[in-house]
Amino acid sequence: PADILKTTDVVAGGLAVESAKDFLIRLTLDMLGVPYRYVTGYRSSATARLALERGEINLHAESTPSFFAVVEPGLVQTGKVIPLYYDPDCNGETFSTPRVMQGSSIAPFPEFYRSLKGRLPSGLRWDAYRTNLAVDAAMLRTIVMPPGSPPAAVAALRTALARLNNDKEYGEEALRTIQFVPHYVTGPDVNERVRPALTISPSIRNFVLNYMKRPAK
Repeated sequence: PADILKTTDVVAGGLAVESAKDFLIRLTLDMLGVPYRYVTGYRSSATARLALERGEINLHAESTPSFFAVVEPGLVQTGKVIPLYYDPDCNGETFSTPRVMQGSSIAPFPEFYRSLKGRLPSGLRWDAYRTNLAVDAAMLRTIVMPPGSPPAAVAALRTALARLNNDKEYGEEALRTIQFVPHYVTGPDVNERVRPALTISPSIRNFVLNYMKRPAK
């Protein structure tokens, strides 16, 4: 993985300039100082993965379910690709390891960067990276009910979701079907807990908008 710093002709493939997937690919490569050409517009990760196998691109980011179900057995174990790093969970300040990555030999990006540079990144790109992860962690796969829902129904759904976190049968079934076990954060204060992660400073907002308007060529 460290040899990424020696390359001069990386072609990174993505889905859309406004996609969080593309945003994180570009940010991490820019922070590492890796020169690359950016090709976007693939309709799905499956399409981008096929482009990678054909040699049209040579870097793409996958979700953990796709990685463990398809990429690791079909591309990593056959020596066709090398995992570089993964994006950890983040609350905006502190990083944590997703359950599905616990025990993995693949390094989270902050540690990968530190191992190569001797320190963590800094600046607006680093701030935008952490903000993106925090927003994803707060809002990804959100379960909502309409305003005015009966309090008893809201409480019942929250109780059911909380029980899933400790349901062994559900966990085993989730691993078989989607290769990871979702962890649900719920409770009467969930709105207050999520809001801070969605509060984005004007400087970060402006940076992100300008960054998307000027993709690498």
